[in-house]
Amino acid sequence: MRSLIKVVGAAVKGKSHIRKGMPCQDKINIWRAKDKKNAGIALSDGAGSSPYSQIGAEYSVNAVIPFVKNHFDGYLNSLYKAKIEISEYLTNGLKKVANESAIEFDDLACTLLFVVIRRKKNSVKYIAGHIGDGAIFYEQESMNVQVLSEPERGEYANTTVFLTSKNIKSKLRIYSGILKRPTGFMIMSDGAADTLYIRKTKSPNQIYCKQIFNWCKNYSQKRISQALIKNLEDGVFKEVSSDDCSLSLIKVT
Repeated sequence: MRSLIKVVGAAVKGKSHIRKGMPCQDKINIWRAKDKKNAGIALSDGAGSSPYSQIGAEYSVNAVIPFVKNHFDGYLNSLYKAKIEISEYLTNGLKKVANESAIEFDDLACTLLFVVIRRKKNSVKYIAGHIGDGAIFYEQESMNVQVLSEPERGEYANTTVFLTSKNIKSKLRIYSGILKRPTGFMIMSDGAADTLYIRKTKSPNQIYCKQIFNWCKNYSQKRISQALIKNLEDGVFKEVSSDDCSLSLIKVT
């Protein structure tokens, strides 16, 4: 059976931002190569306390996938190299954005989660990265959904770390590996993690996560994206969190 990569995502404005007339500070980017052998997802949650964090989030999700894709083989063999080079690339890019927009660097504060994959005959190679809160999950056939990267809290309660933090090189977490097909990855902002990540047990909500992954077996990317938006806007996500909610996933069938 021919393998197929499905890549979908959605970001919606939370109730608190609608009420205050604020923009959606969650941003996503999804990419799939024409040959369907390579794909990537990226997600960023702009800091609510930073006035232009949505600009930083937009830059970050658009910059990270092509950069990692172009260095994929080298980063598979050296996570330390990946950590340093990705940190420097994104930091320098955000500083350039700040200078060109005449705003403060710290005003672009945002988290970042990404996964870039390469499909092989019987497996999937991946590179993933994470700074801040939110979470990264993965699944393999006949197994429960697993946590690849859990939320990171900051020095004080209800805080986290951002791409603009001074210690980004030590805080950016990089992962790589090879998984058997079929497999999938899911990344989410803090708002979506309130529903999908059980903080008490540090584990995924298996019911919801498996349901979302299973959509990829039965529906097109367009229909899955529509379902994500509907659930983020009107479903349990809005009942649990008033924050912006974003979610992206890759499924290799």
